[in-house]
Amino acid sequence: MDERGSCCVSGIGPMRGLIKAWLLLALSSGPAHGYQLLEYLKLGDVMGHADPGLLYRTLRQFEHEGDVTSTWSTEGIGPARRVYEITDKGRAHLADCALHVGIARERLGRFLEACARRKAGRVVGIEADAPSPQPDGARVSESHDSGPQV
Repeated sequence: MDERGSCCVSGIGPMRGLIKAWLLLALSSGPAHGYQLLEYLKLGDVMGHADPGLLYRTLRQFEHEGDVTSTWSTEGIGPARRVYEITDKGRAHLADCALHVGIARERLGRFLEACARRKAGRVVGIEADAPSPQPDGARVSESHDSGPQV
């Protein structure tokens, strides 16, 4: 680590790209307006700080890509609010996100286990904790059954 306390990852905070997955997950529970989504992200400690600009840019991108739709709601007191709702395409995108996060979790787990073995002195040499090579250059297949269910 350098003097700033950083490593090869961006430190403790939101993981790049996960805000999109969290927004889709929130909307999979039902329609919501931007402020509700921002509070959801803050409560879940998804965003280190409230960034409404990032939230609304992401929602506009989702709408452009067909992952969400929005309508104006004039219910309640105060100004009209844009209410966002996930689409079938957005639900499929969420399922893909869950699959990829599950794969990343498995890989991160293997890394942390290798670090713990090395720290405990149970590993000698660089090859001892390296992934096993596959015959004919084949890649290790990832198990898709153990990922989070959405």
